[in-house]
Amino acid sequence: MMNLHQLEYLQAVISCGGIRPASYNLHVSPQAVSIAIKKLEEELGTQLFIRSGNELIPTQHGVEVSQRAAIILSQCRELGQLKSELHEGISPDGHFRLYVPQLFGRGSLFEDEAYERFLEAYPDIHLDVWHQTGSSLHAVVEHGITDAALVFGRTQVNGIVFHDVRSVTMYAYWIDERVTHNSVSLNSNFISKHLFANPYCFSEVMTVFRNLPTSDLLAMRFRDISPDIDSHLAFMREGGVIFGLSNSIYKNMPEVSSGMVYLDSQKKAQLPVYFCCKQGNWGKWLQKVYWHSIENLQVLD
Repeated sequence: MMNLHQLEYLQAVISCGGIRPASYNLHVSPQAVSIAIKKLEEELGTQLFIRSGNELIPTQHGVEVSQRAAIILSQCRELGQLKSELHEGISPDGHFRLYVPQLFGRGSLFEDEAYERFLEAYPDIHLDVWHQTGSSLHAVVEHGITDAALVFGRTQVNGIVFHDVRSVTMYAYWIDERVTHNSVSLNSNFISKHLFANPYCFSEVMTVFRNLPTSDLLAMRFRDISPDIDSHLAFMREGGVIFGLSNSIYKNMPEVSSGMVYLDSQKKAQLPVYFCCKQGNWGKWLQKVYWHSIENLQVLD
C-alpha cells in the first residue's frame, strides 16, 4: 500500500537529480530509495522515470505524481505542526520520540542510567529512543513521526535544523585471534590488507575519511552487508573489518575484537553528533531532551 515514505523518496529523487544524491540527503541506502520507487511504480501501474544508465528522467506521469505528492506532504507538515502546538512538542500519550538512525532498537548511545535519570527529572514524559531500517530522516522529522532525531552527520535538508551535540569516536571491529592491538591506524598497509563495511552511516563515515590521502581512499574496498548481526559476524569471520561506534552491539561478543580508528598516528576518527528537529519547533521539551542528550551521551574513549 502506498505510503508517505514512497512519496518522500519520489520528491527527493526528482529534486536531487538521482537515487544516490537522494539517498545521501535522506540518510538511507540507495537500494532503499530504488526499491521504494519501483514499488510505487508497481502500485500506480505506471512508469515514473526513464532510466538511462545512472540517470533518471521523470516521465509525464512522474511529474504529475510528484506534483500531487508535494501537496500531500505539505498538508502532512501542516497537520504535524498543529499537533506539536497542541501538545507542547510531545505526543498526546506523553511520549517524546527520539529517532536515532544506525542503531539497533534504542541501542546504547546513551549511558544505561540516562533513561532513569530522565524519568526522575521529568516523570510525566517517557523518552522513547528508536530506529527503523530504511526510514528517511526527512520523513520521520518533517511529518511528525518522531519529535526529534540524533544523527551522525549534517546535510542540507529543507525544514530541518541541526544543533551541535558532540563527537563520538569511531571504532573498528574484526574477528582474528592473531590481532591483539586496541587501535587501528588507517595507513596504506592496513587498507590494502582488508575489506571494509559500514552498514549504518556510510556517507558520514566517508566524510570523516576525506582527509586521508587520495590513494588510500581509492584503495579502500567496501562490501554492502545486511544490517542483521549474523551477516556482520559472517563478514568478520571472513577477515572483514566493520566501522561503528564505541558502544556497538558487539561489545558483549568475546570473539569480536575492537579498536579505536585513527586517521594517522595521533588523530582519532570522530563522527559529529547533531540533534535535529523541525524548523520553528524549538519548544521547551525539545530543549530539555537536547540538553539531556549532551549530558548523557556515552563516549567510551
